[in-house]
Amino acid sequence: MRLDVQGEEQGPDKRYSYNVYGVLPGQSGKYILHITHIDGFLYAQHCNGGGVAMQMAMAKHYAALPADARRHGLIFLFVGDHENPGVGATDKFVEANRDLMENDLLVVLRPEKPGMVQELDEGWISSIPTNVMTPQMLMVTNRSPLLTDLFQQAATLYNITTMEFVYPDPASDETNFHPPYFDAAVISAGWATGTRYYHTTADYENNLVRPAVLEKQGRAYAYVIDELMKYNKADLEQGGTAYTAEKSIYQSDILKLLLGNH
Repeated sequence: MRLDVQGEEQGPDKRYSYNVYGVLPGQSGKYILHITHIDGFLYAQHCNGGGVAMQMAMAKHYAALPADARRHGLIFLFVGDHENPGVGATDKFVEANRDLMENDLLVVLRPEKPGMVQELDEGWISSIPTNVMTPQMLMVTNRSPLLTDLFQQAATLYNITTMEFVYPDPASDETNFHPPYFDAAVISAGWATGTRYYHTTADYENNLVRPAVLEKQGRAYAYVIDELMKYNKADLEQGGTAYTAEKSIYQSDILKLLLGNH
């Protein structure tokens, strides 16, 4: 028997998706936006099921705290069209909340592909999962010294494995927060990983996304959020460099790091 399977990627005239978000007000009227995407290829455990699970746990944690414990408000945003933007992704959220984006947004925190453990690659013998977290790459779009330091503190406290490199380039639909699409001096920051199992089924089949690692990263992000309650936007801008779209993601520092400076 021969089975011939064909598929097509539907355009925005045929498909639809939604953004879902919850708001926890704070005392200052300013907000920390925590974002993750709910769409993905194949099982999507690595990209970005782990991020969804972690963000839901964090939202539950902060919702249980009294409102007067929050200097700044929190928005937990789940976006629908990250992998193929245009229907329900961040551009729709930005369009619907321009005043918030321009005047009351402190920072965007964007965890991407958390919770994965590193494998020990023995070549032709086998690849064996370990209990060591896959190294995280830190993005801070304006290279804020304060934000960078907060993430480094969190990495030390919660044993987050990180690369000694900070890149400024947003990717995929998160570019909608930044020039040339939107110019309101938005600052985005967060850890991400890039592995050979990106957009494959092996993350699930090899059991590489672990709850214990997700918990560590969730606690580390919560540390960053708690520390950010002490600061304002000017603090995050001090010593930084505003992000500009002088080059595309395909010419970015992050791809040069992964693929070499070709």
